[in-house]
Amino acid sequence: MRHLLLLLAALALAACQRPQNEGGADKAPASQAAASQAASAAAPPSQAASQAAQTAKADAHGGHGGGRPDIKWAGPIPWKAYDEGLAEAKASGKAVCLVLYADWCPRCRELAPVFAQDDVVQASEGLVMVRADSDDKQPWMDRYAHLGSYVPRVFFLDPNGTVMSDVTASHPRYPYFYPAGQQALLVANMGKAKAAVAK
Repeated sequence: MRHLLLLLAALALAACQRPQNEGGADKAPASQAAASQAASAAAPPSQAASQAAQTAKADAHGGHGGGRPDIKWAGPIPWKAYDEGLAEAKASGKAVCLVLYADWCPRCRELAPVFAQDDVVQASEGLVMVRADSDDKQPWMDRYAHLGSYVPRVFFLDPNGTVMSDVTASHPRYPYFYPAGQQALLVANMGKAKAAVAK
């Protein structure tokens, strides 16, 4: 049993690494993908090695290897770009929920549908919701680089764009990683961020 758990954890970790094959596509065997899904709750988020990811993204969008399509962010949340969202937060005094993701990342693909769930949509009301692909390097991302390079990362920011260091996930090594299975924690922290700026 212990060997099976170790194997599942190793396979899940391998699924979180940036694509290394020539076309940039995620070509994991079906058995590895199944094992990765089984262990996804315990798997750490993906590590960001920017050069490999940019190559993989370019290949995927340029049709050079059959990369995965972009993540679909379904649901009624009115997502904003960073600059637009921060301007709105400053003007309104609202907290920001900032989601950094990557289209190639299995954990990001699992997390995206969570934001279409009714309780998360309801919790998002009163927050400025911002999301950005971490592979589309933007100068503002440097503000948060010291907090890790893994994806997905979900930060809660005050209206000035400062990270609320006391509103984090429960993961000891990846404090801004919310697994898809921890939807209740995400909802609770959305409420905590709103309450923090309402004081």
